[in-house]
Amino acid sequence: MSYSGSRRSSSISFPIWEGNPAAGRLTFRVRAARSQDLNDLSEVLASSFHRQDGWMGWFYPLLRFGIQEDLRSRLRIGEPNHLCLVAVENRSSTGSVHSELTWIDRSGFFQPGDMIVGTVEVGLRIPTLWQWCHPLASKRALYISNLAVRTTHRRQGVGRHLLLACEQVAQNWGFSELYLHVLEDNQPARALYEGLGYRVEQAEWGLESRLWRHPQQLLLRKQLTLSS
Repeated sequence: MSYSGSRRSSSISFPIWEGNPAAGRLTFRVRAARSQDLNDLSEVLASSFHRQDGWMGWFYPLLRFGIQEDLRSRLRIGEPNHLCLVAVENRSSTGSVHSELTWIDRSGFFQPGDMIVGTVEVGLRIPTLWQWCHPLASKRALYISNLAVRTTHRRQGVGRHLLLACEQVAQNWGFSELYLHVLEDNQPARALYEGLGYRVEQAEWGLESRLWRHPQQLLLRKQLTLSS
């Protein structure tokens, strides 16, 4: 999953996920990304996909800026069947120990104090000309990309519920399949996807894999059940 918009759609109701009360009061919800999220959103994505140490640290601010401007453009355009989702924690929450995650707030309501703790995108996969033989080339397929969770909020179910939210979006749009890529040696990510029912569709050997023996990419697929 590497960093490469958003479209509003009809309202969907989602249940509440009860988290671990021992973690303290953490109020999460998943909603469509808004322009007010761009600063936090670019930070989560940049820190997830780019190193900040060593000589790469010199380029990190530029990479983050590029991600932010790319997202700004895509959020403004709003492509059909494409949605950027964010998991947010309200930092101004006070009160008793409690934890919850409401899956999607379709109003996209932005609260002061919201902090982006995770994000994912779901949209139509459009193969390039050289991918004419790719299994997604001949179908309108929904593809998940840019799944990222803030380091301090990992292993709390945020990524899992972002993926479940993508399933709800896909079903609402009338799609019966979801696809995503994962590196063969990324065992934590593979365990997450396989635990949710994704299965290997095919192994893909790119140029980097062949020339520099980098891990190959696996295309994963999940069959969804459409409600009647």
